[in-house]
Amino acid sequence: MSSLYLLQFACVIVCSLLALMLLLSRFQVRWLNRSYETSRWLLFTALCLLTLHYGLQMCLGFRAQSDKSGVVYNILFYTPASFLISYAVWSIVCSKSALKRYGVVGGLAYLATLVTFFVGHSTDDPGGRGLLFYVMYALFVCSIVFFVVMPFREMRRRRRLIENNTGGDIMPYVRYMWASIIFLFVAGLMLTVAMLDVDVLYVLGPVVLLSLFVFVQTFVTLGLSLLPTAEVVPDDDENDCFDEPQDVDKQDEQGDKVNQYFEPIENALQEWVKSKGFTTEGLTLSALTSALGGVNRGDLTYYFERHLHTTFRVWLSELRLAEAKRLMAEHPEYSNDAVSSACGFSSRAQLYNIFRDREQMSPGEWKARAGLKSQGVE
Repeated sequence: MSSLYLLQFACVIVCSLLALMLLLSRFQVRWLNRSYETSRWLLFTALCLLTLHYGLQMCLGFRAQSDKSGVVYNILFYTPASFLISYAVWSIVCSKSALKRYGVVGGLAYLATLVTFFVGHSTDDPGGRGLLFYVMYALFVCSIVFFVVMPFREMRRRRRLIENNTGGDIMPYVRYMWASIIFLFVAGLMLTVAMLDVDVLYVLGPVVLLSLFVFVQTFVTLGLSLLPTAEVVPDDDENDCFDEPQDVDKQDEQGDKVNQYFEPIENALQEWVKSKGFTTEGLTLSALTSALGGVNRGDLTYYFERHLHTTFRVWLSELRLAEAKRLMAEHPEYSNDAVSSACGFSSRAQLYNIFRDREQMSPGEWKARAGLKSQGVE
């Protein structure tokens, strides 16, 4: 039994087990997230496609015939599988309109690959060893780069939107974003090299499988706590910021007209702060807009950026930090869990991170220091 056959057999086992893992994890989630479930089935389809591919390779032996023949048939399966994985990542983090455009471009890329293959197959060189082989390989490399770079750019853009529109802890989102793009880069870029030569494939193939395994594990873990980004950022937000109100004179931001424009928003926010609405966990800019009533989301964003010179996230963190300090000073017996819950922080870790960022000390250190100051000790 050859080493190539054993590697292909290992690929069949790993890909089929990962597909089964995705299928079974569907029954473990507590709530459904439409975007995440779409991504789950896209990944499941990609893994089934890879399982089929390696099974056919074992039975028909395309790779055993020659390196170039194996590369041609690898491209026919790797291109749609890579697109489905990339599309699954894109489906979670981007808007629906952008998702459609990405799908069209991915479909055209694979169509061009198929056309090149059939043209080569109909010539005197059906094995794909001539010029069209290099054209097909170049299309594959360009497709992989596109499938990696575009989701990366979209995830960075989406992260900025989420950071500015929610006061909660976004670390689960950040972990998934970077973990998925790193493993996608590793698997995709290494794949373009590993498929060219069997000897290289023996070394890089297991690494690619490991990257795919860790990626799927990360994806499954994310599903246990993921919230729909549409609850934070609406699907129609295609830009990094909202349109500025048209009835505000931008040349005179200290004038009476601007003050009159901001006055209703400021009054509504003051009443909301007095009622301690900021202690609500999972608060978003959309939820604040609904709570204020009669205030437009774009106007509220403009108020934070141009009048307070901050963002909703920073402003909310300052309110919660001040409340946490007050509680800790008045009730030093309260635990960090109790304080974080009472102030609206999503977790004790978020409370700790806020103190580290703003006070350069932990909540416990701040509490001890506040106790000394209250006794007149510096």
